[in-house]
Amino acid sequence: MGGALFSGKFLKFSKGTWRIGEEAVGESRTFMVRPDEWYRGWLLWRDGEPADHVIGRALDDFVPPREPPGEGDWQQCVYLVMRDLVEGDVVTFASCSDGGRKAVAKLVQRVCREASKHPGQVPIVVLHGESYRHDQFGLVHKPVFRIVGWETWDDDETLQPMPAKPPAAQPSRSLPAPDEELPPLSAYEDDLAF
Repeated sequence: MGGALFSGKFLKFSKGTWRIGEEAVGESRTFMVRPDEWYRGWLLWRDGEPADHVIGRALDDFVPPREPPGEGDWQQCVYLVMRDLVEGDVVTFASCSDGGRKAVAKLVQRVCREASKHPGQVPIVVLHGESYRHDQFGLVHKPVFRIVGWETWDDDETLQPMPAKPPAAQPSRSLPAPDEELPPLSAYEDDLAF
């Protein structure tokens, strides 16, 4: 990805609707996923804006600490680089919601299990959503990535090989310094509702 942590516009899932930037995209939109470009960590909010973060590439064995890395309004976050197969644009799925983080983790678990059957290829996913009734929050929507095929990411970059299973879930002892710009607030609008 040319060393860029966040690529293109942000793909997000809000109240049952998928969006790239501000444009709604329908369910069943197809994307190619770069599972080796999966980032996770913590995001600090200040005055309703992202102010700082502690993020690392999951496949570089970065596991964020279980507790917030400091004082303030920290939220766990996840980022995953993808290519829109309709428009051809590279986007980054960004979420601070529990459903978003779990959707990416579930996708990567499946990719790790199946990667040996598809060497040098990445999964093709279709966007979906599910919902459930929560006692406190009412109807809660969550994103779902359904693998429908595998293809080669058609550029000159070499994919980082996928491990047989995802990185362990124990906390990290050291934190990387945040060295990238934070995504704009619009990437997280829907996560602010909780």
